[in-house]
Amino acid sequence: MKTEVGTAEYDRLGNDLFWKYTYIDENRNYYRLNWTGYSDVFWWSEVEPTDRVRILEVGGITRTFELDHASNKVYLLTAEAEK
Repeated sequence: MKTEVGTAEYDRLGNDLFWKYTYIDENRNYYRLNWTGYSDVFWWSEVEPTDRVRILEVGGITRTFELDHASNKVYLLTAEAEK
């Protein structure tokens, strides 16, 4: 299941790319998510399609997030309890 949770802030310094987003879970805990990239052909064609997901483990729950670099939208893909 893929659920949109918000829009990341985007910044660029030269060819360095930065996205940040603060996620607030159901218990009102705040977590800062960060993505970085580099604006060149290799990054956009090779790295970006496979390096979109970051994992955050909090209180026994593994959450998997995805950033859509084109729209800056952040999606929660999964939130599963550790077994």
